[in-house]
Amino acid sequence: MKRSKNLRAADAKVDRERNYAPLEAVRLAKETSTTKF
Repeated sequence: MKRSKNLRAADAKVDRERNYAPLEAVRLAKETSTTKF
């Protein structure tokens, strides 16, 4: 399945090997959200 530009950009911001602090994780989740409504 081909991935959209927004999804690829969000994926590039997240380091899957790293454990994030709770506040940083929430910030990152909001920043990489792909919903548009």
